[in-house]
Amino acid sequence: MGRPVVTSRYYSGQGICMMATRDGAGVPQGLRPIGNVPELSLGIEISTEDHKESYSGARGVDKTSTTETAVSASITFESIDPENLVLGINGTFTDVVAAVGATHTVQLFLGKWTALDYLNVSNVSIPDDGVGTLVIDVDYELDAAHGLIKLLSNTNKADGVNTIVTYDHAQTYNLEALTASNPERYFIFSGLNTEDDKPVRLEIPRLQTTPFSDLPMINDGIGTFSLEATALADPFIVDAGKSKYFREILGA
Repeated sequence: MGRPVVTSRYYSGQGICMMATRDGAGVPQGLRPIGNVPELSLGIEISTEDHKESYSGARGVDKTSTTETAVSASITFESIDPENLVLGINGTFTDVVAAVGATHTVQLFLGKWTALDYLNVSNVSIPDDGVGTLVIDVDYELDAAHGLIKLLSNTNKADGVNTIVTYDHAQTYNLEALTASNPERYFIFSGLNTEDDKPVRLEIPRLQTTPFSDLPMINDGIGTFSLEATALADPFIVDAGKSKYFREILGA
């Protein structure tokens, strides 16, 4: 007598994760790769309620009803692209173009650093209380890359006086944290099962992200950012048999 033949299709995934904003009808507005993603996982939680019959005396469970369906996603990414970071800080970002002759009113202090509004500054001009301008490396020290100024001990400028500093700056990205509600994105994982070299695709039409629980800023290696999200039910998916939460397509 023969025994059953056991076959298994193993999975080891690699691939590209992409996101898009949704229009008013839930249609993705162009998918954008979010960089290297070393880890991606889904969690499915179904809450149920048991009904007990009362006719046999055994109080047996005769029906189980689903009371809640929840789908979560955990995405670990490494790219510090501003559009990625704003998802994890519930924020907004502004692409600030390079400018010539920007002005910033600051207070300067002897032996201490003062920050300007932008990075990568040049052609800095600081008035010396109406008598000429301060001289770099004589009256003040400049960290141009980080937009920092420190008054030196040999300046006659008084501490804490409002001073209008004029300078040029390069392009920057300004990220403002916690200025927006939890954003929603259309999410796709376009991958490959490296065990059989067949394509796989995961689609989450309505993914709502939550803020980072941890935002690493000093580290020895490449920093990773874990983004937790919820796959919300998409009201625009109404066809019978189609999931409102996610679907996976496997190459045959």
